[in-house]
Amino acid sequence: MTDGRVLETRCDGPRGMWGQPPIDPASHLVKVRDCLATRLAPDVVEQCVAMASRIDELDAAEVGELMGLVA
Repeated sequence: MTDGRVLETRCDGPRGMWGQPPIDPASHLVKVRDCLATRLAPDVVEQCVAMASRIDELDAAEVGELMGLVA
């Protein structure tokens, strides 16, 4: 730092990594939205999150729609 201090930290892997405590659902959604936002418009990000949150209920056409959104 400009005042002469040295700051150090250690990261053995991202939060939620295998063998580590899982991240909470809210933090996970923040991470998902941040990742999707690098390539998708905000409305598409929200559509993907909404569809993925009920992935087990989607029919084949809806899964295809979701895949099309992220393609």
